[in-house]
Amino acid sequence: AYDFSDSHMRAKVGDECYAEQDDAKEPVEPYALQLTQWSLQQHISSFANDGWTDVNDWGELGPDVLKAMGLPPGHISRFNREFAAWRQAKNSEMATPTTTSNTTIASKYRIRNALVLLIGISQYTNLDDLPGV
Repeated sequence: AYDFSDSHMRAKVGDECYAEQDDAKEPVEPYALQLTQWSLQQHISSFANDGWTDVNDWGELGPDVLKAMGLPPGHISRFNREFAAWRQAKNSEMATPTTTSNTTIASKYRIRNALVLLIGISQYTNLDDLPGV
């Protein structure tokens, strides 16, 4: 396939697409990935600036703290709802044996899509390659 493309397409598209691409991006922090998965990626820097980079500590975030971090009321509501669901899922995963379910697969797809959105690459095409899942 490469030889065909090289001999027939290089003249049309040039050498740019044949150059090596540097897909080595900085690793995505788990908290940034979680906020992106919840469609709250615009607040990643606020969480980092205020030191809330450990998802396990987010249970301590009250509405006043979230408001001070710049989250509008609708995003505070979404954050609380998503965090409660995340905590419940985490607790149920710890209580039951690990099996691949439709929920786990759907979660991996959401994480993959968030990675693509955050770092602009789609290297995680195989769901089993996702880090930490």
